[in-house]
Amino acid sequence: MGLWIVDALNLSWGLSLTTY
Repeated sequence: MGLWIVDALNLSWGLSLTTY
């Protein structure tokens, strides 16, 4: 139900971590 929110956050966090 609200897993897509966690998925989106995880994706953005992963991108930020990889770019960082």
